[in-house]
Amino acid sequence: MKRKNQRGTAGEAAAMPTQELAPQPARKKGLRGSGEKGSVMVETSLTLLVFTVIVIGTLDFSHLLFVHQTLGERVRAALRYSTVHAYDVTATQNIVLYGQPNGGTQPSFNLTRDMVSVARYDAGSADDRVVVTVQNYPVEFITPFMARTVPGRPIRNSLPYEYQASQ
Repeated sequence: MKRKNQRGTAGEAAAMPTQELAPQPARKKGLRGSGEKGSVMVETSLTLLVFTVIVIGTLDFSHLLFVHQTLGERVRAALRYSTVHAYDVTATQNIVLYGQPNGGTQPSFNLTRDMVSVARYDAGSADDRVVVTVQNYPVEFITPFMARTVPGRPIRNSLPYEYQASQ
């Protein structure tokens, strides 16, 4: 048996029609056409802008929660102090403003005495209670397009008055 060459013989090659290869278009340097140059930069800048606004907005919301929670804790501490000690409006306000009844140098969160109100209701009765309210405290937002200072939601708590003067 004769073994046939895979390429075939010279006579077979001559009998096969020749095909001419079509010229290939020149490859462009980038993946995009010439009309789309710079669109990646525009898309990236818009995406980064939106991402930055979302991140700063998250930080603003976290700051708002922090201020509100911290002031709520200060109000609770002032109430605990004022219900077990002799009723003293200034000492109760100092606990909210400075964290201690004796006062301090710089109040927290730019608070003033006008923002902290202390009241005692139904004195001497079974419903005797102390109410501490913090209102109109400033909350600063730094998010682009909405940066401003707004008043925070009022914080109001009350506890029954328990102080008994020693005789």
